[in-house]
Amino acid sequence: MKKRLLSFLLVASMIACTSQETKTESNGNPKPHGYEYDSTANINAVKASFEDMANNDTASYKSKYADTAVFLDNGVKMSLAENINILTRWQLAGIKVKVSNIAAIWESRFTKKDNTQGISVVTYLTLTLKKGDQSIDVPINQYDAFVDGKIVKEMLYYDPIRINALMK
Repeated sequence: MKKRLLSFLLVASMIACTSQETKTESNGNPKPHGYEYDSTANINAVKASFEDMANNDTASYKSKYADTAVFLDNGVKMSLAENINILTRWQLAGIKVKVSNIAAIWESRFTKKDNTQGISVVTYLTLTLKKGDQSIDVPINQYDAFVDGKIVKEMLYYDPIRINALMK
């Protein structure tokens, strides 16, 4: 009887001390630089912008960004209007755009040096561009900084050579 009682107490104490946390928007995964989340409204906004590109819906695409959003496209600084102009040129050239794979996407929340909160979404994706019978896949590393639910800065890193060839 004593052994059963001791076994019960041991199991009960182990269960009581076990963490029951799950990763959600209100309870992120702590990292040295802040917290990471795998499902948020900001992540949904980034994914929706991919759909907007595929559907050539520049009005909806534009609504995800602050009016003063800055883009760094392989280090080249441009405005939201200039970014939309690229999408429009692709459409006029007969290029269909689709995000064919999202290898990883997460949101990070952290405290900046000025004690304000920073929010960013990092995405590793494959963009598929089709023109006629030609199709190319372009791996992209994308970083989006958010303020008040809008993208204020987007940095994109990819190899543009095959995209430029497809534009000809």
